[in-house]
Amino acid sequence: MADKEKKMLGTAQMAKRLKIDPKFLRVVLRAQPGKREEFKRYEWEDTEASVKKVQKMVDDYKAEHDKPGPKASTKKEKKAKAGKKSKKPKKDESAEEEEQEEESSDEEVL
Repeated sequence: MADKEKKMLGTAQMAKRLKIDPKFLRVVLRAQPGKREEFKRYEWEDTEASVKKVQKMVDDYKAEHDKPGPKASTKKEKKAKAGKKSKKPKKDESAEEEEQEEESSDEEVL
């Protein structure tokens, strides 16, 4: 069989075989120190060995990135650490109008 006649798998087909999301597979592949084919595509021969190799890459990636690390801070936690106070909620327009009416009625009495 000639090289051009070999059936090749792209990321979508490989992801389908591995039963994972194609976007996630591309994330895993970009983290690998390998090179893409000449057309900037990831392609594999349609063999069981290729599928197993990619499955191992995915498993290794998950093991490395699922490690418990420092807790990600939320915006509120970051502000608290920086010593900033939270902003006061804005008053709605009707409350502002009532305050203005009260002030104007107070002025008339004086």
